[in-house]
Amino acid sequence: MCSNSRKRVEEDYDEVFVVEHALEAIRELSQELDATATE
Repeated sequence: MCSNSRKRVEEDYDEVFVVEHALEAIRELSQELDATATE
């Protein structure tokens, strides 16, 4: 049971990591778009 709950926490952490990584990529993309738009 304990290992099962730990596995679930790891899965949730993976999802959070993926979401944060995606947000970071979107932020970088929007910055590049802003840079090209101002040129």
